[in-house]
Amino acid sequence: MEKTQSMNDGFRSERKSKFLSRSGSNAVWALFLVMCVWAGEANVFAAEPVESNLTIHGYLTQAYANSSGGQILGIPTDGTTDYRTAALQFRYRMSPQDTFVLQLSHERLGESPLQALREDVKMDWIFYQHQLLESLYVKVGKIPIPAGIYNEILDVGTLLPFYRPATQFYGEVAFSAETVDGIDLYHSMSLGNGWELQTDVYAGEWDFVYVVDGVITPVRSKSGLGFQFWLQTPVEGLRVGVGGNRTTDHGVPIIAPGEKQYQKDLHASLDADFERFLVQAEYRKSESRNHVFVDYYGLVGIKLIGKLSVNAMVEVANLDLPTTVVPGLDFNDIKLHKDYAVGLNYKFRPDVVVKLEQHWLKTLNTEDPIVPIFMDPIKASYYIISLSTSF
Repeated sequence: MEKTQSMNDGFRSERKSKFLSRSGSNAVWALFLVMCVWAGEANVFAAEPVESNLTIHGYLTQAYANSSGGQILGIPTDGTTDYRTAALQFRYRMSPQDTFVLQLSHERLGESPLQALREDVKMDWIFYQHQLLESLYVKVGKIPIPAGIYNEILDVGTLLPFYRPATQFYGEVAFSAETVDGIDLYHSMSLGNGWELQTDVYAGEWDFVYVVDGVITPVRSKSGLGFQFWLQTPVEGLRVGVGGNRTTDHGVPIIAPGEKQYQKDLHASLDADFERFLVQAEYRKSESRNHVFVDYYGLVGIKLIGKLSVNAMVEVANLDLPTTVVPGLDFNDIKLHKDYAVGLNYKFRPDVVVKLEQHWLKTLNTEDPIVPIFMDPIKASYYIISLSTSF
């Protein structure tokens, strides 16, 4: 339980965020080396009875993936081992009320077009946290967005039922953000009889990527304001949540140059994680004047004998483009994506997990061939074999 909690407090990734320049990458490496030296000094003092103020966490997931019917999520039809996520997180406790956090990450997405835009090492997040009151905290910097069940642990393979969470809901390669450049306020309040309300309110800016018919366009969301509520129930492992945000987006390729797009996003979550059973469901609706995107998924998991478990998931995503008008074509109720997935997980121990999963798709989101949005979805499939470890 302590390991899981520390990981939930920790690992995040920021894949769709602002890409680092070459000089920025060198600066990250320099900072990384400084932190390693710092960690070495901390180990020297660790021999003393006093607990070190510096803690380091990390994770690695290495996979082999293969697809059929088209390339999707960077997975080619002849397979790839260039599929990986990893991160190092440094937490320094400056005082009982003050913490500094830095996370560096590395990710490979096979033959995804986005891979060419990414550095080998990037800054996931860096922020300062201060405890204002017993149950009130503030974070300032580049902060993981508190959104849904998985947004703050997207790449921590030892905590995920599959290699990654539902791809359309969390936006594996486009149309979503995982960090906010700004501020987050967190408050926890006991409601009595085992009920607890956890609240996050955040504000700032973030980047994401538009991908339309294979064309990649970076977009900046400004004036962002969002929230996430979690209601913990008296039943251990059962909670329900609701959240959302609104932004003003700049650089959207489907509108006139110089114009802004006002967007709002709402989502709801059910998370029931029991000793032998896992049941999760989430619903998301994102809309602006130019689009309405709806996604939902359901996931069930059963712990079989020993360290073996089986998971199954269904995800559905639909899209309306009310302002897009082409004679003879209907751009409403577009069947964007449907994913049926099953997987087997074997935990050698809590921090070492092997996964085998298979996905069957009807989708417009293949990278090769590129399927125009007005056409019918094509059938595709892929499987992933992965090994995850964390500390």
